[in-house]
Amino acid sequence: PVRLVVSGTTGKSGITKFLLGSNTLNLADKCPVPLLVVPADAEFEPVRKIVFACAFHRVKDITPVDDIRYFTKKLGANLLVLNVGMEDKRFDPDIIPEQYQLHRMLDDLSPKYHYVEEESIAEGILEFVEDEEADLVITVPKTYGFFDSLFKRSVTKKLAFHTKTPLLILRERDEQEK
Repeated sequence: PVRLVVSGTTGKSGITKFLLGSNTLNLADKCPVPLLVVPADAEFEPVRKIVFACAFHRVKDITPVDDIRYFTKKLGANLLVLNVGMEDKRFDPDIIPEQYQLHRMLDDLSPKYHYVEEESIAEGILEFVEDEEADLVITVPKTYGFFDSLFKRSVTKKLAFHTKTPLLILRERDEQEK
């Protein structure tokens, strides 16, 4: 069975970037297995640090723990778990049980947990990845219904267009089981 699909992005600009980027994003939406998006100017480096960017929402139901564990162990990398909260947003106590679930699911990998505030979630992730000199970013795009998808800006789309670090896009766990 196929375990990974790899796609590159181009260094082009304007309409060419839009069209080629659209192909990668369409693949990200439809690809049933993990998709590795490699930026045009990326150079091969061993993966020592992985940033898993996650939201604390339905952690137990949707986090693809097996895939995260597989890639982290196969690459022999350190795992950094990152949650980006919106600046000036009130603390939501509902995230505490979600944090607990995530710890239970990932602590065998000895990850380090990080929390940052940023107005833009994608910017928060990109800045953290750069500051930490991470070699790979893992993200799990939220799935939206048709009408929601028309109005939501995708964090994954912003990451794919702006990251200088390879991006591993995983499916939500309940999506994998369909």
